[in-house]
Amino acid sequence: MKTFVVTGVMTLIASQAFAQTPDSMPPSTRSTATVEADLATPTGHELSAGVATYDYREPGAQAISIHGAKFVADYIGTLSLNKGRHWFAQADLRGTLGHVAYNGWCSPFMIKPDSASPNGYELDTGDASPCNETGDKDDF
Repeated sequence: MKTFVVTGVMTLIASQAFAQTPDSMPPSTRSTATVEADLATPTGHELSAGVATYDYREPGAQAISIHGAKFVADYIGTLSLNKGRHWFAQADLRGTLGHVAYNGWCSPFMIKPDSASPNGYELDTGDASPCNETGDKDDF
C-alpha cells in the first residue's frame, strides 16, 4: 500500500513541460531561432488526404451488400502563442465525405397489441422484401 501511495504522489507532482527550453542560457542571449530550435513542441502545419472503400457482402437466400467509398482529409497545425512563456495552440481537424449503398432485404418492424405483454404490445418483424437504399454516410 505504501508503494501505491508514493507512486500516486510522484505522479501528481508537477513536472517541467517538454516544451520548456533549457535554463542553462540566460534569456537575453538566446535568439528566437535558438528558442524555436530548442522546443520539444515543434510549430508547423500538416495536411493529409486519402480515399478508402468499404465492401461488405453476406451470402444466403436473403443476401445483402453494403458498399461505398469515402474521402478523408486531416489537418494538424501547431503555433507558438507566446515564445517567452512557451504557450502553444494546436488544431486537429478531420473531415470525411462518403456515399454508401445498401442492396438486399429489409424486414419492417411490426408493433401489435398483445394483452399478455407487460406494456400491452408485441414487437415483431414483418416479411422480408428486397430493398435498395443509398445515402451519404460517414460511419463505416
